[in-house]
Amino acid sequence: IRPSTYTVVAPYSQIFFFGILDFGRSAFEDFESLSAEERMSIVECNFQLMLFLDSSYRAHHIFPDDETIMCTYHTFISEESIEQFFADCPFDIDKKGVVEMFASNIKQTFKKTKKELLRVMPTVDEFIALFGFALWNDLSPKIAQLVERNREAIVRELSKSYTRRGMNEHAPRIGELFCLLANEEKAHDITAEHVQIYRMMNLFNEGYEDGR
Repeated sequence: IRPSTYTVVAPYSQIFFFGILDFGRSAFEDFESLSAEERMSIVECNFQLMLFLDSSYRAHHIFPDDETIMCTYHTFISEESIEQFFADCPFDIDKKGVVEMFASNIKQTFKKTKKELLRVMPTVDEFIALFGFALWNDLSPKIAQLVERNREAIVRELSKSYTRRGMNEHAPRIGELFCLLANEEKAHDITAEHVQIYRMMNLFNEGYEDGR
């Protein structure tokens, strides 16, 4: 694991995007039955949340005691490495302002999500369920029934997992997972606002050229 740099983020995001498509196709029959355009639309809608959730979960396990965040599966950003992250940025930027804002975002988001992850301590099975909930998170009327059906299927599989582990009461734990996801959504919303400012500062626009 090494400190991340700006130029590795956009390519990784593209790889992660297509990884989500593969996850959807392999885990949900409903997803596979959709048209390619519909599958792309669902992933585009929830891509940033799923990326944030995955990064939070890995950072929680690898760096549980500080505010270091994971950018890719092999790179990270810490408060000490933020300047290094932007060292290879090919654009003309206000580096001091960007570094300060990036540090602020880390404190506002990952510090809170790590605290909640430490409290809930989701298992691998529960994280996969959270990832599924994040995928089926589109509230548009067109696919509302599809979202509801797949979320119910995830809950059933979770309940089976809990039963195998000898847990009699499932609802309280599932409620904790939904609260954890809501906390991730709040942190993601803060980051999304910051991203819009970053883009005005000539950053990360290449990651949005295709609408993502």
